[in-house]
Formats: sequence, structure tokens, C-alpha cells
Amino acid sequence: MARAICTAFYVALQLVQGINDDVSESSLLHFRSKDSANMSLQVFIDDDDEATASCPGLKAKYFEQHFKGRKFSITQTSTLHGRAKYTYEIKIGGGITQKTSDAGKYFIGKHLSYGDSTEKFGNGDRCGGTPRSATVTYTYGSSVKLLSAYEPRMCVYAYKVQLLQSDCDAAKLLACKDRKVSDFAGKDLRVTQTSTLHGRAKYTYHIKIGGDIIQKTSDAGNYFIGRHQSYGRMTETFGNGDRCGRTPRSATIKYTFGKGLKLLRASEPRMCVYEYRIQLPQSEC
Repeated sequence: MARAICTAFYVALQLVQGINDDVSESSLLHFRSKDSANMSLQVFIDDDDEATASCPGLKAKYFEQHFKGRKFSITQTSTLHGRAKYTYEIKIGGGITQKTSDAGKYFIGKHLSYGDSTEKFGNGDRCGGTPRSATVTYTYGSSVKLLSAYEPRMCVYAYKVQLLQSDCDAAKLLACKDRKVSDFAGKDLRVTQTSTLHGRAKYTYHIKIGGDIIQKTSDAGNYFIGRHQSYGRMTETFGNGDRCGRTPRSATIKYTFGKGLKLLRASEPRMCVYEYRIQLPQSEC
């Protein structure tokens, strides 16, 4: 059987699409051989305890939309087989190919399916009567790299690859693009703004999507801004609020998504007609 998994003391992971992420040569690979006859090996990378994490809330659909077509090249230098080099070319949504400097080239498998943080490959080149297959588990951190390689049984491989945390955030925003504000009807929001015009007075807005807006001020009492009137895709209008003079208060809110709930902007383009821009947490998508 070809040596499809090797242990190494040097690992380099390069994102082919123009991004290079260096792995420190001080990173150590600790290995354990379960059965030298079938070369079932487990490889761990000690990377100074750098945090790596999953991407909570990222569904397979949005992982595929964001990452499909990305290519990675992973090179390992073996300490067991005369310093032979093993290069794995992984294309998300495509396939995995292994190139060796001493035993030829092997097709590990083509894409079969996605999980929320995994990808399965299968129907690769046979070793004996078994077609090669693999599962890649993706995590996220400050750099792109191979965290571990494992062969639980002959010609069935498991890899753990760390992608950039910023890619997790970007992929999750794709889920938000499929949402509309009416999906959040009934959600209560509370945002506070400190005025720079009126003696640092504080203004707190209690907003219920699909409901009412109440403004509480630290210097001028409380006001009913308005009741829900209508939705756009990511906008909401409110009307029939407390009067100022003859004019009932009204408001339009434009919603966006980002990291955390916040009031991005508040303005009064004309007397008692308000416009707000509110960021909803992307984790809510």
C-alpha cells in the first residue's frame, strides 16, 4: 500500500489563491503509529496553544457558497521515509490529490457532501479493493494551516484544517442576505445614544420589530415615536406617535447586520420625522 499518510517535523500550508500563511518551523508534530503494517498514523501539530474554534451558526449551504473552489496545497516532509515529501492538493467542493516524491501520485477522493463544518470526499484511487476516502474538518483561527492528519483505517483519511476567522464571519453574513426584517417580528431591541448636542443627555430607544418605538430621555421625558406601519425587505416604518405640535411622530428604520447590536445612526430630517439605522447581530441570522 502506498504511504498515503506521513509524519513530519515541518508543515507548510499555502492558500493557492494568492494568500500565503507560513507555519513556524518551531511547530512540532507529535505522532503515534497504531499499526506499522497498515501505516495507520495520527499526527498532531503543537502550535503554541493558539486558539482554534468552530464557526457557530454557519450552515453547510453558506459554507459552500463562500468557500467552494478554494484551493489549498499542503506539503509534509516525512521523517520516516528518507525525507520524502508529500503534497496534498485540496479543492473545497472538488477533490484531494496526494503527490509523493518517492511513491507516485494518488487521487484521495472527490467531493461527496458537506456538513456544517466538515466535507467528505470519496471514490478515490484504490489501495487493494478499497477506494480511498477522506473527511476534512474545518476550524477557524488567525492563520490557515493543517492541524492534524489521521488514518483511522487503511486508506480512510481524516484531516483537520484551520481557515481564517475572518472567513467564518464573511460566510455567516451570507446567511443574513437571505433574511428580511419581518423574519424578526416580535424581537425586542434596546439601543442607547449619548447626545453631543444636549449636555451629554442619554436617549434610549425601546424598539419592538413589528411593534412600537418608545424613546426615553434623561432630560426631557419619554415619547411614543410610533407603531409599526409596514415592512420593506430590510426597512420598517412606524407612525401615529405622540404629537409635537400638530404633527404625529413617525420613523423609518433601516436594518443591517454586523457584529453586535448597535445604533449606527439617528437623524431628524424634518421636525418629528426620524430616521434610524440599526445593526442587528449577524449571529441572529
